[in-house]
Amino acid sequence: MRKGPTLRLIGSAAAILVLIAVIWAFTARPERVVKDSRTPLTLPKVATTSGKLLIDYYSDGMAGKQSNYSTDLVGQLVVDPDAYKLEPPQRGDVVWFKMPEIEHEADYTPPKQSAGRVIALAGERYSVRDSVIYINGKLLDTYYGRLLHWGQTEKEFLASSVDFNSCPKDCQATMKAFYHQTVPELTVPEGTVYVLADTSERGWGSNYFGPLKLDLVLGKVIGSTGQPKPITNG
Repeated sequence: MRKGPTLRLIGSAAAILVLIAVIWAFTARPERVVKDSRTPLTLPKVATTSGKLLIDYYSDGMAGKQSNYSTDLVGQLVVDPDAYKLEPPQRGDVVWFKMPEIEHEADYTPPKQSAGRVIALAGERYSVRDSVIYINGKLLDTYYGRLLHWGQTEKEFLASSVDFNSCPKDCQATMKAFYHQTVPELTVPEGTVYVLADTSERGWGSNYFGPLKLDLVLGKVIGSTGQPKPITNG
């Protein structure tokens, strides 16, 4: 059966619409993710420490995917105090900072300084949905773009906690809430950055004290000495 002019016209219009949709999908569509391919996954060893700060950091707060920052495992942290003299911190940087004033229990004293990873920059909108981080409404597509516990996903954590004595029901409920948390969108003010510890509920970051003022940033963590230093008493 021969197609009439109307059917041919409809077919041509449909083909044009499909072509336009394909072109828009590959060229005109705005990026739906924020990427970071420059930040290394592991903490490098630094051979030359002249002019740098050597920091004792005993915490599992920065334990993440294939990396750890605790001095008893990787040695002292090497911090470059001049890293941000010419430009501000970038996303993915691990910064060493002075702790802001925070409320705390009377029998607990927070550390005077700590480490955290820069997640969002001034002017950006930060939010968390189901423990996935979004920047300006776009998924943060990098290894630190999801809230993890010691670098583990919920499935990995539960698989490693088959011994319920190590994580009983109340612990499991807490971890389930951690892996499915939501943070309403907030805009990072000028002169600040939003920082998180790689294991955010074990370290210190903006989830506790809000965006970090740049004048509290003491330097950039560029690596470690690679010489583990055990914790000593006194």
